[in-house]
Amino acid sequence: MKQLCGLAGLVLALSVRAAVPLASVDQVQSPAWLERDGRALALEPGQPLAPGDSIRTGNQGKAYLRLAEGSVVKLGEQTRFAVDELDREADGGVRAAINVLKGAFRFTTSALAKALGRREVKVRVATITAGIRGTDIWGRSTDERDFVCLLEGRIEVAHEGGTRAEMDLPNSFFGADRGAAPDGVKSVDADQVKRWAAETEIAPNAGSLGRSGRWNLNLSLGSDLDAALDAAAKLRAAGYAAQLVPRSDAKGLSYAVELRGLSARADAASLAARVQADTALDMQPARR
Repeated sequence: MKQLCGLAGLVLALSVRAAVPLASVDQVQSPAWLERDGRALALEPGQPLAPGDSIRTGNQGKAYLRLAEGSVVKLGEQTRFAVDELDREADGGVRAAINVLKGAFRFTTSALAKALGRREVKVRVATITAGIRGTDIWGRSTDERDFVCLLEGRIEVAHEGGTRAEMDLPNSFFGADRGAAPDGVKSVDADQVKRWAAETEIAPNAGSLGRSGRWNLNLSLGSDLDAALDAAAKLRAAGYAAQLVPRSDAKGLSYAVELRGLSARADAASLAARVQADTALDMQPARR
């Protein structure tokens, strides 16, 4: 029964990747989770997103999410994010409403997406809503304050108290303390913007999982299937997208647990250190 339950969990984790998505997970710096239908799955590249889904990043966790037309949502650590609406328009474009419940995010629009203009996105940052068209914005929600900063393009913002504003100057921001009226549109210096932007960027060699990385982390557990299932479940619960890998040779079946999609040995080393700190499992880098 234990083995069947463990294998069922693996099937569930894989099943969320089955459909062609309007939005999907592109890159993950674990730990991070996808919350769907009351269950939490370790976030991993390739997972499709659907209305009602939520994403949560942990300590040192970050994630990049990609819309079908090329725009990217970047989430910083300790962030909670929800997909409220996600649909395809009659002309093939994307209509989405996303909600940053807590933490930092950045929404960037690709050159192709700007040229096509085939999407309508609303971003809610707790008490502030921004309508996005051909835009690069950064924002944050905390228990004390919400704000959005325009990096490029033009947006219309609205506070839940009724105040509205248009923003079309780079490095301008609109914010409000909780329970108070918004400050109005103000400017911020470029150095501060760079510091904010770094909070949502996945740095090189930080141990992120992508769709095509050639390095893995590996934990070999011999012929002990129960131990392998336990290790995989422990990693997934901690926000690491582990896969159970059976192997067959002249000695019979053996099992390993892997984290796949790292781009370099340095990435693997960084991730191994986080895994050790969070789970006490000693995973080793290996090249596929």
